[in-house]
Amino acid sequence: MWSDLDRFTYLNVLDTTEVVVPSVYARRFRNATVAQVSTPLFPEDPTTLTGSLDDANVIAGIAAALDCSSDDLWRIRAAAHLAQSGAPLTQANLSTLARHAFLAAVLELSIADLVTTIAVTGVDPFKSPTDTLQFLAALEQIRASGFALLELHYLLRHGSVIDAGIGVTDTTIAGWLDDIRKNLPRLAGAPDAVRADQVVQRISALLPLDPTLTQEALKATLPGGESPMAALFTAASLTQRDDTTGSFTLPTTRAHFDAIFDAFTALDKMRLVLGRWRVNSADALWLLQHAAGAGWMPLHTLPVNTTAAQNSPVTLAQFDVLRRNLVVQQTLASPAGGRLFDVVLQPGSPTDADQ
Repeated sequence: MWSDLDRFTYLNVLDTTEVVVPSVYARRFRNATVAQVSTPLFPEDPTTLTGSLDDANVIAGIAAALDCSSDDLWRIRAAAHLAQSGAPLTQANLSTLARHAFLAAVLELSIADLVTTIAVTGVDPFKSPTDTLQFLAALEQIRASGFALLELHYLLRHGSVIDAGIGVTDTTIAGWLDDIRKNLPRLAGAPDAVRADQVVQRISALLPLDPTLTQEALKATLPGGESPMAALFTAASLTQRDDTTGSFTLPTTRAHFDAIFDAFTALDKMRLVLGRWRVNSADALWLLQHAAGAGWMPLHTLPVNTTAAQNSPVTLAQFDVLRRNLVVQQTLASPAGGRLFDVVLQPGSPTDADQ
């Protein structure tokens, strides 16, 4: 798991006959099954391996040894930074492929799910025994999250946007933004508060989301942003039209309104989490107003694109802390509306961020 494939034979001294036990490398890569495919490629000593992981015979031999497909091998290579053309067949690289296959088999996961799980957890289970245990604990967090693996991949890493089945596409967002752009000119000359309320009402209807929550969420600034999300919908470029054709000067595309597309993505991810966890409006509003102060992960910080996922990562551990604390808050909230975690906000009170 944590080092290269074993290449030495040894005596089983626990057996009275002291049988010779072949190395892991020999048992896997120099057996009868692999011999039918590519015996010459796997010499007795793996430190003398030569060739390329791109070679068709090498791929066939490794796939036979590890009982996986060529697609699975490519998934492992991509995840382990071995995707470059001409990656050499070495003991170290072969060990990397093998340990992924071994762990997937033990955990009864497909290679695709193992690779995605590593991405979602942010834990390298092959680094050390401690990291392996941390990875196993993270698997339990995934199972308790209320979301499927690909859904978490979308929420936390902005991956599997299509395959997750819950991701909002740019086409959908463009339709939502077009709706708002067509409605705003009807309020020309109206007070700013009226126009802002119209934006809130339209976004709430489109997502859909409670307008009170939408209004509160729009006060937040996305990580790396320069202004609250609400300010994005006041840009003059949203309503500017060509004097000749009457059409909008700028088409409704991400290229022209990238920040607004990101805002819609953030709001939709927030809606997904609140809905899946069945958070009522009162608790959701409390969460939007006080999560940061309580040391919890604010929902608007879920990554809105792959760049955000790299620059401002949200960890599975943070997501799990939010879920567990929210369960306690929902369970122990008083009929009068008091919240147990209001106590956390008092000066001097410890938060999960401190513990």
